[in-house]
Amino acid sequence: MPKQHKKRRFISGVFWLSLLFLPGCDLPDLFSDSVTSSAEDFVLEALTESGSLVDMPSETEGTIFVYVVGEVLHPGVYELKSGERLDAAIRAAGGFTEAAEPASVNLARPVTDGEQVEVLSREAYVARGVIYSQTGSGLVNINTADVRELMTLPGIGETRAQAIIDHRNKHGPFETIEAIMQVSGIKQAAFEQIRDKITTGR
Repeated sequence: MPKQHKKRRFISGVFWLSLLFLPGCDLPDLFSDSVTSSAEDFVLEALTESGSLVDMPSETEGTIFVYVVGEVLHPGVYELKSGERLDAAIRAAGGFTEAAEPASVNLARPVTDGEQVEVLSREAYVARGVIYSQTGSGLVNINTADVRELMTLPGIGETRAQAIIDHRNKHGPFETIEAIMQVSGIKQAAFEQIRDKITTGR
């Protein structure tokens, strides 16, 4: 069908349907069921033929982007489906290297949009464990820790560690450990990874 004719059919259909929503219109008197249905079909057909409906994304579809670094075969940014687990991100990055320590990440947790995931080597994982043991309580004080100390927390890379410090400097000490979710990039999923490893020192 010529494009010009399709355009006329689409405009005509929209015009008739728009009358259905005019204030004060008595629908049963103005249109019969058959006329209303025909008008709706008219617009639907015109939209489909023009490609306007075909190209519309489904509301249920959703994608997120995750940055995978460290001991994976192909570090980089990967597109995943919303709600997927960290295991999918690691597989997208080619899997663990021989030097990787799989226990440094929780493969079962959901990943979030814009998140950075770092897979540690066995040596780095052991080194960070030593730092935990040197803190006495084994907890990282989010009100006093520097970037290096904050990076010992699972899922906290350099960018997030610096964001925690910047937030602390601007707004003052964290009153509760839950308050760390006020930091950009730290949502519920990330908090669940670290909640039993942090303290406010209060």
